[in-house]
Amino acid sequence: FRVGGKASMPRCIMNVVKIHPKEFKMFRDITLKSRSTLEDAKETMLNWVRSILLSEETDNFPKATSDPEITCNRYGGCTFKGICFSSGSVREMLLKNEFVKREERK
Repeated sequence: FRVGGKASMPRCIMNVVKIHPKEFKMFRDITLKSRSTLEDAKETMLNWVRSILLSEETDNFPKATSDPEITCNRYGGCTFKGICFSSGSVREMLLKNEFVKREERK
């Protein structure tokens, strides 16, 4: 981009959505980001989308507990935290009593 004959950083619109059982927030803001930062963000997002699609396809959802302070406590906490950190009969009881298994998509 050029503004007044000088190269400038690209402006982009950022949409942010917070979805949580207790609140839903959405806002939009204009920000300046370098092209390389935008490309990195795009690649990261596409990698996450591919990972989620593969998990759904294979019915395999690995735990993301490498750093529980980050992966389990951000954005209001994770609904599945109790399941991830339990095992055996306790885990089975939590799954049975706290969640409803929906019918498989076709």
